[in-house]
Amino acid sequence: MDVKICAPTGRAAVQIGGTTTYSYMGWSPAFIQKGIAALREITFKNKTTRKRIRRTEVLIIDEVSMISSDFLNCMNECLKYVRADKRHLPFGGIQVIVTGDFCQLAPVKPFQYCYFCGAQMKYNKAEGMHSCPKSRDHGPWADEDKWAFRSRAWAEANFTCFNLRDIHRQNDPTFIKILQKCRLGIPFTENDIDLLMNHDCEVENAPQLLCTREEVDPINRTKFQAITEYKPKRYTVLEGFDWNGILKWEDAKYSTTSEDGTLAAHKEHQLDPVVDLKETMQVMLQVNLDIRAGLVNGSQGVICGWERIDMAILPYYRHSKASTQPTEKASSEPSLQNTYSFIPIREIMSGHACASATDVPVQSIPGV
Repeated sequence: MDVKICAPTGRAAVQIGGTTTYSYMGWSPAFIQKGIAALREITFKNKTTRKRIRRTEVLIIDEVSMISSDFLNCMNECLKYVRADKRHLPFGGIQVIVTGDFCQLAPVKPFQYCYFCGAQMKYNKAEGMHSCPKSRDHGPWADEDKWAFRSRAWAEANFTCFNLRDIHRQNDPTFIKILQKCRLGIPFTENDIDLLMNHDCEVENAPQLLCTREEVDPINRTKFQAITEYKPKRYTVLEGFDWNGILKWEDAKYSTTSEDGTLAAHKEHQLDPVVDLKETMQVMLQVNLDIRAGLVNGSQGVICGWERIDMAILPYYRHSKASTQPTEKASSEPSLQNTYSFIPIREIMSGHACASATDVPVQSIPGV
């Protein structure tokens, strides 16, 4: 029996010995911006993906709480399209098993792009509604519709649910009750807090978990400045703005630069535009470099040195005014401008070291 295992993130996929849901479907995040009709064709035309999907008999999806309803709908429709002889069945006749806890992590940026046309959705915070700017028939969608179990695909699948109650990692009933309160969002009592604070050991240099970058950055700067025996190396994102020849005044912000010289439009990008590094500092990967090797988003390590690299083998951005598909053109270039000649070597907590240069995907802006 051909069984495939996947999860929404690289770190979760490594834990179960599988791949990401994007990898299984043969997608990149940019493909979601094209709408379901184009996404079906992209999935079908990829020979490797088409063969994998047609051979799959059972598909296991872990951490289903992080799968948005529109993403699951996209998977359902594309699997049907590729497995045309069974398109009348949910997920094209593949037996789908989903596991996870909806009290845990929610989908990240659900309804960011329209399921039907790929346009960037507009969000009305006051009403909690997501709507497509191109058509009233494409929504709207409420915040609570983001969960996988609110999707059309989930209803079609008619899952049989199993509630796993046995707890294997803890055996202290009092501690288990406290953990259940965390899971359900029930506030702690004073007795709960006193019990948690009454421990035998004091942990030093433990990672601090905070909610926002604004809270994290001052702590990281203090730790960075405390490393005085090594000089810093600065890495700046290589970026550019390409457009289709019709630049509207309201789109001028996409070519505006910030104080550090990087594009202001990328302020909310998941990766920092400028990174200062020193030897011995702790770092964490924010992209999947090599899932098989365990080098995934969330892997932690320590910078233990620097390795000279051949800049000619890395990608670079080349502006082209004539380009009507700037993102695809830019991301296919096979070299990098000579800006830096060293790359950090990270000693990963699992015991091995890696050196890498991350190719950050170029983000397209609808209508520009």
